[in-house]
Parts: sequence; C-alpha cells; structure tokens
Amino acid sequence: MVERLIETHRNTEIKRCRYTIRMYRGGPLHEPFFIGKGADRGYIIGATKKAIAIQALGKKNVLD
Repeated sequence: MVERLIETHRNTEIKRCRYTIRMYRGGPLHEPFFIGKGADRGYIIGATKKAIAIQALGKKNVLD
C-alpha cells in the first residue's frame, strides 16, 4: 500500500549523491511529513527530506 502511495502520489523528490529519491509529502503545511523507501527495502517516515534521503541511500552511498 505504501509503495503504491509513493509511486502514484509522489509529489516531491530530492537528488543526493547522483541518485533521485522519490517520496510522498503529506500533513499540514506547518508540519509536513515525508514517506520514502529505505536502502533496506523498508519504508521511512520523517520530518525532513534530508532525513529520508540519508536513510534511502544507506550509509555506504552517503559517505562516497
């Protein structure tokens, strides 16, 4: 269900370390949240795009 939400309603993305990370942005304008897919194939919910990007790439790719 989360995979489908990200694929059909991805309304934001961020580029980090040559990768494009697609995510869903939800919540009220004053307190948004982001949902993305992690490097371990799990899902991440975070308050910032940067936090999602770091978890989506995994430590190995972030340090490169």
